[in-house]
Amino acid sequence: MKTDKSQNALERRILTLLGEGLHFVFKEGGMGHWRDVRSTSHAILLLSDFVGERHMAWVNEPARWLVQQMRPEYEKSKDHAEMKSWESEIWDTALAIRAILSANIELHEKLIPGLQWMVDIRGKSKNKTWHDEPWETAHALFAIYEARKTDLAKKAFGPSGITEE
Repeated sequence: MKTDKSQNALERRILTLLGEGLHFVFKEGGMGHWRDVRSTSHAILLLSDFVGERHMAWVNEPARWLVQQMRPEYEKSKDHAEMKSWESEIWDTALAIRAILSANIELHEKLIPGLQWMVDIRGKSKNKTWHDEPWETAHALFAIYEARKTDLAKKAFGPSGITEE
């Protein structure tokens, strides 16, 4: 009996923490985004798990804002004429891709230049990783894995997938 009471108290505490945290996130996102790419991406990933279909505007509108924040990369790849990223950072680009994929809107095609840029950056590393950093590699792999669940990966990388140099 004591275990049930302590388990219920723990669950109530967790629900309180979630409620207070979500309230803060909603309040801070009043502009339709959370001021920067990283914060907006994290908020979208969180909210896409918590909001119901009736409240998807809290996910979809910020995802549209994220797409508008994509910037051209001026290094041209031999395979891709124009690549784009978010903040010229692997982890910002990967987070933005994952966030936009979690939204219920048809913006996936716009992610192709970002995926191609991430793969191009990997090709410049001697170890075929992202900046030889495990954490940046993990971020990139999460985004590529999420893209793989859609037909986006085929469009971004072609029928043969990510090719080796």
